[in-house]
Amino acid sequence: MSVKFWLIASAIFSAQQVILADEGSFSAATNALFRCGIRKRFGSQLIHHGRTAELGQWPWHVAMYHGEKYACGGSLIDQRHVLTSAHCVVRGKNRLNKSKNKNITIEVERIRIHLGQHSLDDLPEQVQVKNVSEIVVHPEFSTNRNDIALLVLSSVVQFSELVIPICLVGSRVAQGEDLIDRRGWVAGWGITETGNLSTELKTVQMPVVNNTVCVQDDPELFGKFVAPTMFCASDRNGTSVCQGDSGGGMYLLAGDRWELRGITSFAGAKDSKECDTQRFVVFSKVSSYFEWIKGLTGEAVKKEDIVPKRISELKCQEYSKIARKRNNGVCLNARSPHTVAIIDRNQRHISSGTIISEKFVLTRAPSLYDMYELRVDWDELRVRVGNQPDRRVLQEITNPNYDSRTLRHHVMLLELEAPLVFSSGLLPACLANEATANLYDTLLLNGYTGVSVEDGRIVAPNDFFESVDSKVMSNGKCNRTIQSPFRAYNEIHPEDLCTNFETESSFTWAGIVGGPLQTVNTRSCMFTQVGVTRLIYPPLDSVLQYTIVYSRVTAYLDWIEGVVWSNETRPEDTADSAPGEAPTQEEEEEEVEEGVGQTTTARPLSLGDFRPIPTGWE
Repeated sequence: MSVKFWLIASAIFSAQQVILADEGSFSAATNALFRCGIRKRFGSQLIHHGRTAELGQWPWHVAMYHGEKYACGGSLIDQRHVLTSAHCVVRGKNRLNKSKNKNITIEVERIRIHLGQHSLDDLPEQVQVKNVSEIVVHPEFSTNRNDIALLVLSSVVQFSELVIPICLVGSRVAQGEDLIDRRGWVAGWGITETGNLSTELKTVQMPVVNNTVCVQDDPELFGKFVAPTMFCASDRNGTSVCQGDSGGGMYLLAGDRWELRGITSFAGAKDSKECDTQRFVVFSKVSSYFEWIKGLTGEAVKKEDIVPKRISELKCQEYSKIARKRNNGVCLNARSPHTVAIIDRNQRHISSGTIISEKFVLTRAPSLYDMYELRVDWDELRVRVGNQPDRRVLQEITNPNYDSRTLRHHVMLLELEAPLVFSSGLLPACLANEATANLYDTLLLNGYTGVSVEDGRIVAPNDFFESVDSKVMSNGKCNRTIQSPFRAYNEIHPEDLCTNFETESSFTWAGIVGGPLQTVNTRSCMFTQVGVTRLIYPPLDSVLQYTIVYSRVTAYLDWIEGVVWSNETRPEDTADSAPGEAPTQEEEEEEVEEGVGQTTTARPLSLGDFRPIPTGWE
């Protein structure tokens, strides 16, 4: 059976009458609360096969209409520009004016972009509809080659939980990366197994494959068109893209931010011209066109509309310049050396904490149990940074609103007697703000468990605990979960954050309080702390599901910045909204840094009075 190629062509679907978004109805400060690639909504966990997308799951995915008919997808890359497939905006059977050797685009007046849309049957108030002022097709576009176009919106988009741009990856950075076998996500309203367009946004995950495998699968189709500026992907398991999905993106997660790596272009079809979901899909590789895109978009935001970043974010950018990667792409600080153990003069483990600057560690404040039961020497605290000598604490600074009885505002800063010297092997954690906090992708919880002693013998050693299984739950659900007459603290407040996770076995958990809940950006090698662990509720039944309550970093950022950086000059803002790539360090330089960077091996704490804390205490 011969196989014909087909462009995932523009599909036709009736839509509601277009309502144009009101321009100038919001300030630049609104958009400043968002960063590319960071989602802001709860959602079900992602799965490997096709399903209906959650509302806000892909806030950069847009719907393109030709007049009143749905045509293609696209991806918002900033507040004025959308990337899509060129064949979605070029008209005519051959899509080429041979006499002038110039592509003929659809009339710009006919195109409407819907942002924040989930169902094609509805046009709720939160959907923004924008006109397009300019269509820029790649100058070398021809059938199945250089299939990319940039749309310039007529007015600025207002970012929201449902409308957020996605990050781009520079061509230099992408050259050193291998996407093969990495799984990306695509979304669209394309034709389903019923033969009709989907009325709700669908999403599916698929792996990138080597171009050689793609060509060998179908030399007649893919051999003619697949080039270094493209890549192929698919599980070939019956879940794929189809007509109407053109122009949509392939998204890959870079730790704490999503990146646009491909644009859906074409795939194979059956003799009946129906979608063949057992064949590969070809995507335009966005990084290959990065310079072209940047040359067109320029400054998408006027300088007068730029809202200054917080000093904590600027300090994070400054610290990130020290970060380095090994030749294999692994960050030298990959094992969280900023997570530290807090001990007293008698070597008793008190809690965990996070290095946030040269002189300050962020942790939780002491409770009544700490004060009167553990007999901690609070005048002689020390911070243990891996294998380095212990650092004496100059002073403890609790939040001014802290209540040791109710444990509200349960955060504390420890000022070190002598400043730390940072290197590529030891960097501080960044502090999340309203724009950079990502609660809906991978969350990393870690800390030192502390030595647990019973009858003079070690029951559990001082281990470095680490988990990426924590999932955020709403405060309302958290309140219902922790209610129990056996628990001393069972009320959640707005400044709190809750997660839960299941484990197949118990673990020594008490010592990790004070430690960070964080995200990590695999490009910049920087960790961002979103919460300070303050209460851990072990399971009350046979299901080993732990509920953990944190102090939300964003709720205390004003106070933290005022204490830590009040006397410092604001660093210059030289970074883009997306984190930069940490340079790779040469082998001989790595050996030098190894001596400094081995700060993550837990040195055993001396025996002391550390005892498991009763349920309901931290």
